Amino acid sequence: MNKDHLVIAVSSISGGGKSAVVHKLVEMLDDSIAIQFDDYETPETYPKSLAVLIQSTFDFNEIKSPLLAEHLNSLKKGKKVTSPKTGEEIFPAKHIIFESPLGRAQQETGQYIDYLVFIDTPLEVGLARRISRNFGSLDLDIMNEEELRKQLIAVGQLAENYMLWMRKAYLLQLELVKPKSDLILDWNKSIEDLTKVVINALHEENLIC
Repeated sequence: MNKDHLVIAVSSISGGGKSAVVHKLVEMLDDSIAIQFDDYETPETYPKSLAVLIQSTFDFNEIKSPLLAEHLNSLKKGKKVTSPKTGEEIFPAKHIIFESPLGRAQQETGQYIDYLVFIDTPLEVGLARRISRNFGSLDLDIMNEEELRKQLIAVGQLAENYMLWMRKAYLLQLELVKPKSDLILDWNKSIEDLTKVVINALHEENLIC
């Protein structure tokens, strides 16, 4: 473990609060950067077949992120990388805060995680947050009939996808990611309080000063 470039990963189901905790950790820890798994998604990241995604024996190692793995390795070695999303240079930092839904259950990127935090969030809370995030800020008063129709279709698609495969994927996260975590957080706290728990745990493990 290289404490000069420590990879601290945060995982949860979608809507579990991992993005907010990642950003808060970057804010509260000196010399920190954030790396998001989603920024490295490509058409080749996930299996093509929905049937593969929803099978109970699905292996998270079938999700491929070679460039992300390469960048984590480079940052741990003190080398800068270029963001595939923005094209901007990302310089190595002492604390590399990695938003990682798959944690150590995906060996390709998980091998570079030094400390894994899992936010244990009920599935219904994650779904409610997704609905609120996607649709809660819509101003219905200014939307025309076509725009309203599209949003109703989007709500229906979210519900259908949740029943088809998303719920099973989240259950797999609880089964495969959570047990390999170094710290499990109770979701029912403020983002600041969750972040303070993480920082205190890192101090207790002598991973940060």
